[in-house]
Amino acid sequence: MVELSFSGLSADGSHLYLADSAGKRYTVAIDASLRSLLRGGDTTPGQLEIALNTLGPREIQARLRAGATVSELADEAGVDVERIERYAGPPLAEREHVAGLGQGTHLTSHLGDRPLSVVVASAAEKEGVPADLIRWDAWLREDGSWQVLTAYPVGGVDRVATWIFAPRDQHIAADGVDAENMVAGPQSPPQLTSVTEPNEAPSAKKPATKKAQIATGPAESTPADDSEPPARGGRRSKRASVPTWDEILFGGNATED
Repeated sequence: MVELSFSGLSADGSHLYLADSAGKRYTVAIDASLRSLLRGGDTTPGQLEIALNTLGPREIQARLRAGATVSELADEAGVDVERIERYAGPPLAEREHVAGLGQGTHLTSHLGDRPLSVVVASAAEKEGVPADLIRWDAWLREDGSWQVLTAYPVGGVDRVATWIFAPRDQHIAADGVDAENMVAGPQSPPQLTSVTEPNEAPSAKKPATKKAQIATGPAESTPADDSEPPARGGRRSKRASVPTWDEILFGGNATED
């Protein structure tokens, strides 16, 4: 016996799409008997889809509100996109509404106290991108706050920044480097300061060398000798000195030879 698994429902709700382990697809017509077996009574095509599909309306809407796309859910559930779009209206409208609230929420940046839309537009214009090319989105985070996304094309790729938004508190903050750079604004390059080598510092004074003193003459007078220059007639002038033994024994000054 071949085991089949449910892979989808036809657009008109009249056939089931099944597949085996090898990927081969089968079609089963939905009649009153099959509906009765599956639901225990009569069902509509929409109710049958919910019974067979692991994604119910509430889960579809919760997944869309958390950031999933219609095409992602359609591929996951193996159903036509139209089936997911049937429940997508309210969550997608809520995401658009929250993204709009985020644009108008003020935050402090290099521009001062300005709405987020002004901060992002300023960053985009510096890269040559007009404000009308900025795309906005939002989705609900697990912690109950919202994530706001901004994106605009630069050089063939999207410049993406995300923000944490609390609608009730009207508070929004950068989430990641790209958003932080938008808040900080363009940074001026650091100023280069010249570094003087220690041996070239203008305030450093080197002592004069002996050769320099000889060439230029002594900077200061040398201490005087203990002896004094001789007086006229070739005799030295006398100076106060310690008394000799003769002076102490005989008194007075000793005669000179």
